Amino acid sequence: MAKANLALAYEQHGDAPRARLAARQALGVAEPPEPVAAQAAAVLERNGGATANDLLLVLDEEPQASWEGILREELARSGEAPPDVRRADAAVWIDGSSVERAEVWLGGLLELPPDRMETLIRSALEALGTRDPAVKERFRADVARAAARFHVPQLLRLEETFRRIAAELEEPWS
Repeated sequence: MAKANLALAYEQHGDAPRARLAARQALGVAEPPEPVAAQAAAVLERNGGATANDLLLVLDEEPQASWEGILREELARSGEAPPDVRRADAAVWIDGSSVERAEVWLGGLLELPPDRMETLIRSALEALGTRDPAVKERFRADVARAAARFHVPQLLRLEETFRRIAAELEEPWS
């Protein structure tokens, strides 16, 4: 209910991207109560429906120090979503990639249980397969440069997970 109310508050303040993001998060929990679902759906409907790049729009308006909390909530929502939604979420993230965003994304992934982290990495690598070569190369470079900012145990865990899943999907990864 808190997320649905937050979506309503953002809507009332004219911040459609944040309203849609909060509404999607309210709807993303397992079996939201009917009043929560109705309120969140109404916010989405009044604000043009869920827009794929709302997360990036919100991050563009926030100082980098705030990204972690915003992304953590999105990873929780996306991790519970059906595979096609996870891939769509990952595609937006890939297309809007930067080293700074990749660092926050990887940090959020490392906080998740291992199976959830792997699910989201798999979704990203599946989505990566449909991108053009320049986008693929930029994303791989951003992830590699961002991963290098972590301590060695985390760096190795990330590298091993990306390599293993990429090999399973036959997606090149260095």
